Amino acid sequence: AAIEVMQDLHHKLVSVPGELARSFKQDLPRRVVRRWQHYVRDDAESRGIPVPEEMDKLRELYSRYGTTLLVALCTSRMILLGQIGDGNMMLINAKGHAEMLFANRSDELVGNATFSLCSDQSHLLWLTAQRSVEGKPTLLLMSTDGLSNSFDSDQSYQAFAVSLWESIRAKSVHAFRDYFPGMLRDFTERGSGDDITMALRFFAEPHIDSNRSAKEGD
Repeated sequence: AAIEVMQDLHHKLVSVPGELARSFKQDLPRRVVRRWQHYVRDDAESRGIPVPEEMDKLRELYSRYGTTLLVALCTSRMILLGQIGDGNMMLINAKGHAEMLFANRSDELVGNATFSLCSDQSHLLWLTAQRSVEGKPTLLLMSTDGLSNSFDSDQSYQAFAVSLWESIRAKSVHAFRDYFPGMLRDFTERGSGDDITMALRFFAEPHIDSNRSAKEGD
């Protein structure tokens, strides 16, 4: 649902970056929640699960599908980020500085409780942010909290992310593709014991072919 809504926004507003960013912040949460609820009802019907009309019972159905969510819409100029519930988003910039997005989010819930797409008024519980890229070697790392909880501190987690950025910059994301499954398995066995999902987006420096002549500004 989130991917489809972001694709719709990008298709309509990619030529107007400012409007794209505004719509991502103001419209995306409500539209994702609405489409997600539609897919939940469709899936329940396909499984023979009754779909009630009463709101209280409908909330019970949604809670069976409840999930946290991390999303990112990446263009050549900027990254638009959204999150509901736990999980981590980190950006490592061209100087190797790690920024934890939404690190100071409200701790209204205690223990392992977290906000979810099935929470009441969930479209109001999203956090969003915008960052520029400008063709510099930047790494976006998104993961469920099983990854960060496998480290003994935020500093250790950030150090891991920076070392990953350095390795990918020296080689490529694809060079580590076969390495990630075993790495994540090792992290969870030694650390959190939780499942881990991780997504990466590396913004490489633009390649310039010095053997070709180019007009100024190309």
